[in-house]
Amino acid sequence: MGGLAFLSPAFLFGALAIGIPLVLHLLRQRADPVQPFSAVRLLRAAPVEQARRRRLRDLLLFALRATALALLALAFARPYLAGAAAVDAPVTLVLADVSASLGGAARTAHLRDLVLSAIDRAPAGDAIAVARFAATCDLLVAPTHDRALARAAISQLTPGFAPTAYRVGLDRAAEVLAGRGGRVVVITDLQAGGWTDGPDASLPPGTRVDVIDVGQLPPDAGIVNLASGKDRVTAGVRNTGAARALTIAFDVDSVERARTTVAAGQDQTAQAVAAVTVPPGSRVRARVIDPDGLPGDDERWLHATVAVHPRVYLVVSPGVSQQDGLYVRRALQALEGDRAVDADVRTADRLQATGVPADAKVLVLIGTAGLDRRGAEAVAKFVTSGGGLLVAVGPGVNPELLAAGFGDGLPKMRMRPSGAGPSMLAWTETRHPALDVFADKPGAFTDVRFTRTAEVLGTGASDVLARFDNGEPAMVATPYSRGRVVVFASDLSNRWNDLVLQPAFVPLIGETVGWLAAADRAPVALVAGMTPLAGADRPGIVTWTVRGTDHAQTVAVNVDPREFDPARQTVEEFLARVAHGESSLATTATSVAERQEASQGLWRYGLMLMLVSLVVESLVGRRV
Repeated sequence: MGGLAFLSPAFLFGALAIGIPLVLHLLRQRADPVQPFSAVRLLRAAPVEQARRRRLRDLLLFALRATALALLALAFARPYLAGAAAVDAPVTLVLADVSASLGGAARTAHLRDLVLSAIDRAPAGDAIAVARFAATCDLLVAPTHDRALARAAISQLTPGFAPTAYRVGLDRAAEVLAGRGGRVVVITDLQAGGWTDGPDASLPPGTRVDVIDVGQLPPDAGIVNLASGKDRVTAGVRNTGAARALTIAFDVDSVERARTTVAAGQDQTAQAVAAVTVPPGSRVRARVIDPDGLPGDDERWLHATVAVHPRVYLVVSPGVSQQDGLYVRRALQALEGDRAVDADVRTADRLQATGVPADAKVLVLIGTAGLDRRGAEAVAKFVTSGGGLLVAVGPGVNPELLAAGFGDGLPKMRMRPSGAGPSMLAWTETRHPALDVFADKPGAFTDVRFTRTAEVLGTGASDVLARFDNGEPAMVATPYSRGRVVVFASDLSNRWNDLVLQPAFVPLIGETVGWLAAADRAPVALVAGMTPLAGADRPGIVTWTVRGTDHAQTVAVNVDPREFDPARQTVEEFLARVAHGESSLATTATSVAERQEASQGLWRYGLMLMLVSLVVESLVGRRV
């Protein structure tokens, strides 16, 4: 309902102060004593003020003083027009999932119908916003009261090939609702894989979250991996429907070279093998014939290359401390196939004397004794030219020396006292290419225990790859000119933690070193929708230009197979990952009133009128 309302009506009792000028006015009214005069002639000559004029002036002074007090009380009561539409009215944000698992004509049409229904059912006073999300989030319609504009946005809700990332969409929702509050309607298929490791999503206090389920994934067949050998090509085909025979076609440079049929049981992955010779540099595609399933995973691409083993040098302090690199060296020597590297050890004093070897692709810095600032600058120059650097902030590393050599581009590092800090790893960012090997192993690091760690603070361009149980970064990756740097906030020598004794240590070192070695070349593959590179929003082959150079390479782009995992979550499980303050009807109504009052600012006009009343009262009072 409309009308004048007050945010703090208790201040209206201050209007009772009007009684003060009323009492003063009454006290000024007095009966003049009767004075006898013997000569009327003298009385007529005396100046006499007219009583009527005086009464009018007193009434005007009283009215002005009473008005000033009433306006002061009114201003403190914070008035507003409850029926007026505030420019920052509560927002209903419709957040639509357009990830690859929503593909297909039928699911896309159903998604759009649900979005249209959510817009039509939004409260009449709310502004409407529409956003789509997958790996990124786009605000299609900013908060508006134009419902027709919001409905028109459904034409842009076409699912692509990117994976689901709920936290990305909800973080954008928090930005849209900041300072306004309201409601978020998430329309999704509730895929369990949409939540990656990390903290819960956070929304402004009082935000209401509704989840609308698009429905479970249909029976589907998709290519989950593709590899080529000397004279054969192998594809992994996952079947989530009933047991059936699946046909897979293999193309080389856009020409179909083989077609085979495999029997795939329900919820099983079968291997399709074809005798195909793939020359280096060829573009290979595997296709599964699945007209009734989801289209996003029907094909997978591979760019055939010649494997090159990068040269990795472990930099250790001289003397007994050389043993600190033993575990890392053995882990690197255990790598096989495409992940194999050539590992060698170099003491820090020798590195200082001879410089970084010309064939080095990655340095693993475990000890710095023997390096001075000039040596640290040489390491920085190596990274600047495209090299990779892994720093283990253990007992043999001097953070201040590295900071002097690298400057502000390196994450800040500071040693903690012994026994201080966190004791275990809490989560890892498995969507990062350096750690994606652990995507199907969420508990790979739960048994690692730390006795001492370092504080690591990344730069604005850094990615946190892992966190300790207290939320602090445990592993940080950052670009440095044309190169890359990864900082691990403890040692890799079994002194401050037992990570080197865990089964996950070898793949962790292998994937991290492999990612660092690729700083000056294209990655082996990209996940569709995860990079702004032209053409990388869908499966295929794209051109990658190495940062800071004119050197272009080709790289395969594929969907994330986890996007088509049929595992789902309940609405309750989804909402449990969304942190926001408790809300109630009273709280919501109060927040709406506060926003309306703040946008109108009627109290300012009350104070201005009060000041005008006091000025007029002063002018009238001088004429007494």
